[in-house]
Amino acid sequence: MTTASTYRILLAAATGVIILAAIFLQQTGIVKPSCIGANSITTQYGDITICTTIPPTPDNVMLYWVVPQENDTAFYFSGTFFASGPNVTSEAEAPLASDNALLSYGGLPADAQLSSVETQYIETYNTKTHQVTDREPVSTTVQFYRNISGIPVGGEGGFIRIELGENGELLYLNKVWHTIEPAGTAQVIPVSIAIEKIERGELLGHRPKCNCELNVDKIQLGYYEREKYESQEFLEPVWVFAGTLSSGDRWEYYVPAREGSSLITSASSSTDEAVTVEQTVPVIK
Repeated sequence: MTTASTYRILLAAATGVIILAAIFLQQTGIVKPSCIGANSITTQYGDITICTTIPPTPDNVMLYWVVPQENDTAFYFSGTFFASGPNVTSEAEAPLASDNALLSYGGLPADAQLSSVETQYIETYNTKTHQVTDREPVSTTVQFYRNISGIPVGGEGGFIRIELGENGELLYLNKVWHTIEPAGTAQVIPVSIAIEKIERGELLGHRPKCNCELNVDKIQLGYYEREKYESQEFLEPVWVFAGTLSSGDRWEYYVPAREGSSLITSASSSTDEAVTVEQTVPVIK
């Protein structure tokens, strides 16, 4: 005969197994600690699981007009991504070399922050032994991102990417950095309303190539900057939902954060144009 005390012991043992299993999944990276027991949101792009705390909503956010200038965008390609000699610019030298390379393209913007510096290598691989037999540096990649008064800028703009060869030689440059001016403030919607917009498909930018689940590990306020070929009246305040797709790729969803905003770009194609509407019901191409 099984007593009530026996049931309590069995329940405690089972609970202990569940907790140990959860800890194992956390430690192995299969499940993030904050994702355990989290609820998923079903969207047309795949399920989204919020694995982080919801940030507070600020009273308002600064708006910035986009004022087109000559050096807002720049592109240069030397014809090769590979240095021709052994003196490839080192990672320590690359930031200053990038500053010098940008002098002919309007200089390094004041709101630019260094994102990454990484040496690129070419490797010789032995197909018989399945080993790398030689590894030589061929270029150094430098990337900058935009940050306006502590608020990051995402989207298809607000970036500078540079490839450097020997002795600071510029091999490649791609810059999209629109000039802006203050334009007052706007009220911000709470994250809960932003989540409802995600459920309705009201997003800026593109969607992933796969219909994948997204585990969101960071939610923050940001600005959305469009690519060089798209006109933009001002930088759009957005709630940024950043995380990892079930495919393993990092991804960010951009949700318009202005109170009353329904400025939306179709999230199905990189070539769609923005659609501006004054009503609360979104219009998506």
